[in-house]
Amino acid sequence: MSEGHIVVVVMSAPGRMGFPEQYEVAPAGALVRLARAATSLVVDGVGAVGRLGPRTVVLGHWLLPGGVAAHLVAQVAGAEAMTVAHSSAARMVASLPGPLARSLARLGLGPAGTPWIASCQDVADALLKVAPAWRHGLSVLPMPTAPPRRIGLPPAGPPWHIATLGRLVPIKGLSDLVRAVAGRPVHLHICGEGPERAPLTALTESLGVPAHFHGVVLGADKERVLSSVHGLAQPSRVQGARAEGSPVAVHEALGYGLPVLVTATGGLPEAAGAGVHVIAEPGAQGLGEAWPVYERALVQHWQHRRFAVG
Repeated sequence: MSEGHIVVVVMSAPGRMGFPEQYEVAPAGALVRLARAATSLVVDGVGAVGRLGPRTVVLGHWLLPGGVAAHLVAQVAGAEAMTVAHSSAARMVASLPGPLARSLARLGLGPAGTPWIASCQDVADALLKVAPAWRHGLSVLPMPTAPPRRIGLPPAGPPWHIATLGRLVPIKGLSDLVRAVAGRPVHLHICGEGPERAPLTALTESLGVPAHFHGVVLGADKERVLSSVHGLAQPSRVQGARAEGSPVAVHEALGYGLPVLVTATGGLPEAAGAGVHVIAEPGAQGLGEAWPVYERALVQHWQHRRFAVG
C-alpha cells in the first residue's frame, strides 16, 4: 500500500444479517444473504470512494462478504483493497472443495500476493491449507482495542465476579460456564444479547448461580463492567466447522489486567498468551476441572494488585 492513502472501511455487519451462526445452520441461505450483502456493500463503497478520490484503500472486514465487496469496489473505482479475515467466513471457505475454496479466496483476498490480514494465526492456517499461494502478503494482527481509561480494584474475593462479553449464542459456551461454576463462589456478569438469553437465564436460576445480565455494553458501560470484575471467561466451543478466532473481549480484558480463562479452541490460546490466563478444555467438565487453577490465579493476581496499590 502506498503512503498517504485514505482508508474506507467496508463493514459486513454479520450479526444484523444472522451471521456468523447461519454459515453452519443454513449454508444455502447464508450464501444468498452473502450475495445480497456484497451487492449492497459494493454500491455503498463505490459511492464512498467516489467522494474521497482515487487515492483510497478499501478495507473489507470478513472474507465474505466484506472482502469480496472491498475488492470489487477497488476494481470499479480504481482504488486498492485489503481484507481482514475473521473466523467464521474463513472456516466456511476452508471447508469447501479445493478449487471452490481457492476461487472464493481469490474473490475475498484478491490475487495471490495481495496484502491481507488474519485476526489470528488459527484463521490464517485454516485459509492457507486450501489456498497456500496467499501466504505471501499475510499479516496476523488481532483486532485493536482502545486502552482503558480507568482500571478498577473490585472488592476482595471470593465471591469472584467474572464477566463474559459477546453474543449470547451456542458457540460462546456460556451454558458450559454456568454449569462449571454452579456451587462455587462466583457471580457472573453476562454482557451481550442473543437467542441464548432466555435459556441461560433459566439455567442460572435452576442451578442457583448468581448472574447479572447486562445486555449489550458499550463505551462507558463496558468500562464500568471491566473495572468492577475480577476476571473474564471466554468458554467457547467448536460449533460445526467453526471455532472462535480472536475475540476482542479477550484483548480488552487483558488491557484491563484481568486474569482470563479461555478454552483450547480456535485462536483463543493464542489471544490469551500475553496475559495472566488459564486454558481449559471445552465443555462444562473441562471448565470445572480448570476452575481451581483459575481461582488460584485470581487469588494471586489480586493479592499482588492490592499490594502494589498499597
